[in-house]
Amino acid sequence: MVVWTAAAQARGLVSGEHARVIGKIMARIPGSVNADDRELADQQLVGLALHMSPDVLPVLGERILAHLDPDGRRTGDEDRARMRGICLGAQRADGMRPVSGLLSPALSAVLDPYLAKAARPGMCNPDDPWVADDRLDAKTVEQAAGRDRRSTAQRTHDAVLALLRPDFGPAKFGAHRGVPVSTIFTMTVAELERAAGVTTTASGGSISIPEALRLAQNAIPFLAVFDHHGLPLHLGRGQRLASPAQRLALIAAEKGCTRPGCTAPATLTAVHHVQEWSQGGTTDIENLTLACDACHGLVHDGPGGWKTVVLGHDSEYPGRTGWIAPPHQDPSQTPRVNHHHQAPEQMARNLARSRDERRAWLSSERTEGSPV
Repeated sequence: MVVWTAAAQARGLVSGEHARVIGKIMARIPGSVNADDRELADQQLVGLALHMSPDVLPVLGERILAHLDPDGRRTGDEDRARMRGICLGAQRADGMRPVSGLLSPALSAVLDPYLAKAARPGMCNPDDPWVADDRLDAKTVEQAAGRDRRSTAQRTHDAVLALLRPDFGPAKFGAHRGVPVSTIFTMTVAELERAAGVTTTASGGSISIPEALRLAQNAIPFLAVFDHHGLPLHLGRGQRLASPAQRLALIAAEKGCTRPGCTAPATLTAVHHVQEWSQGGTTDIENLTLACDACHGLVHDGPGGWKTVVLGHDSEYPGRTGWIAPPHQDPSQTPRVNHHHQAPEQMARNLARSRDERRAWLSSERTEGSPV
């Protein structure tokens, strides 16, 4: 409710455009924010509108929203359902039509894996023969990508067009990097039993577990078993290319490129042999990791090449993939791991470690302060 805005507009103190912008800002306030804070936000926005143009209000509105919900955790499924929407503007004189809106986590989870395949360079290009499935050889796809001069936005547009064509659609797109073009969620048995919390998609997005379970009602579940370090147990193969099951296990465990500092999600990665196949490395899950195309290209034996190793049992992160930068970047040649995709697990470990240290400190204080 925007009582202050309605009153100010009725008295002619703010314009209709002011009221529209304030209404959009107020609609983004999470439902868990109490009525007093919500009314105060409305009052503040009206006070700002008295002296400022409507186009400045969104910037100041972000400050208010950041104060009310600094970490975004107060926004729930009901808030996201209320905010979702796609707006199609009127067709312009040049034939183009503007679009804006907000996608729900569910729509993003379904759309992202499709776009990861269909919006790649060379795919769905109306100015070139349409490359649309994995039955075409890799050389054809690579040549089409080399001819592709479209921007990322243009490739996304053309992929959506292909999706909506009656003779096309996602069924024509086969597999992407070895697994079917589909939404992939990972969750623990405990999360599944509670049906609560948030899970991560292979494209790096997040979605509430109840919503993920609704999307997966007709899916075939995969069970992957991990050790206490969060790594998949043995899953081997006698061929060079990883199997779809191995890739699914890596997606669940690693969630993205493992080179330190890289933020590429699993949908943009390839399966990399930690010890190269040509040097005797096996296609076993213990010797496989995820690496995006750019980082994968950094691994070589020439000058400036990176190396990858499996960290030993004496490491802080046993079994994880360690990346060793070239000597001119890191003279110490220390293997390092990527924590970007493991942030929740890392926070849980740090919290548990802090609790253990506090218990130990309290125990020592009691011992030292106890009477003899």
